[in-house]
Amino acid sequence: MTDIINKLKNKIYLLIGRAILKAVNNKGNIQKLKVTGLYNETISDVDRIQEYGLETYPKAGTAEVVILFPNGNRDGGVVIKVGDKTYRPSGQSEGDVYLYDYRGTEIKIDSAGITLKSGDASGWKPNVLTTDPFSGVTHGGIPAGIIKLKGEWNVSNWWCNRYFNENSFR
Repeated sequence: MTDIINKLKNKIYLLIGRAILKAVNNKGNIQKLKVTGLYNETISDVDRIQEYGLETYPKAGTAEVVILFPNGNRDGGVVIKVGDKTYRPSGQSEGDVYLYDYRGTEIKIDSAGITLKSGDASGWKPNVLTTDPFSGVTHGGIPAGIIKLKGEWNVSNWWCNRYFNENSFR
């Protein structure tokens, strides 16, 4: 009886784990990850399930994953979460939402509105260039690299209104 309980206990312990992301295969209809888990155990071709409508390609080496093993089977793992504290922005307030990458590029939604920031991981360096499709003029944002939005803002309407106000059909 004790043997059965110990086997069951071990299966429960093996249901969920943390691991370090080592490689990403982004080909095909689902990402496959290679991770290093317990006691330097390497697990390859682990399916990564992502939220509908949001696709990310994590940076291997420092990212951590949460992996589930249905029935405690170490060959059939599924990654349900990837995070990387190395690049995570700080200073958020309760209720804020951030979308960010390892270069320092951020989309921040907070009580001030929406802020878009272009940069890299070593510090902010504006590198956003926008070309007006109608005039061909290239500019760098408001000011270069940072755009703050508040209230309703619709890119399609903005371009249409600008075009029809500045151009007439001759």
